[in-house]
Amino acid sequence: MKNWELTEKKMGIPNPEAIKQFQLTMEEVDELLKNTFELLLLQKEGKSKYMCQMKGPHSQAS
Repeated sequence: MKNWELTEKKMGIPNPEAIKQFQLTMEEVDELLKNTFELLLLQKEGKSKYMCQMKGPHSQAS
């Protein structure tokens, strides 16, 4: 019961450091989403060119 009470108290008090970390993480997620979106656009625009570049070295190696 003591542990549960302690957890409840910890959860009730906002930790500024934790909030900072969360905001940083959200910015990173935003950046990741942007990068992923740009990658998807690139693949859509020049998929055949991209595929040729990817297959090139691999087919030579095998």
